[in-house]
Amino acid sequence: MASRLSVPSSFGHSPSDADRSSSDNLKRNAWLALFSGSFLFWLMVVAMVWNLWN
Repeated sequence: MASRLSVPSSFGHSPSDADRSSSDNLKRNAWLALFSGSFLFWLMVVAMVWNLWN
């Protein structure tokens, strides 16, 4: 005989929407900072190479 477990629909998810949105916002800001820093770094590398060649 097979038995079936009943699991609430919110199982495995964060308990409140406020916690989820703040963590999503933090992750979004972290990725934005990472990409912005990377872009500025490579922009400076290109500018230095440009100065060396001219």
